[in-house]
Amino acid sequence: MGGERGVGIGLTIVRELVEAYGGSVRGKSDGLGHGTKTIVQLPICGTPATDPL
Repeated sequence: MGGERGVGIGLTIVRELVEAYGGSVRGKSDGLGHGTKTIVQLPICGTPATDPL
């Protein structure tokens, strides 16, 4: 699986969904060939900023 490339829309879709529910997405990498760590944070409870449906 390593080394495969996509079209780059996956993280954009995740960010839009997570932010619609009041959360955040962060990414961190140590550089080329080291992979990426993606952190998704969502509130435990509350009302989303916008209704995604």
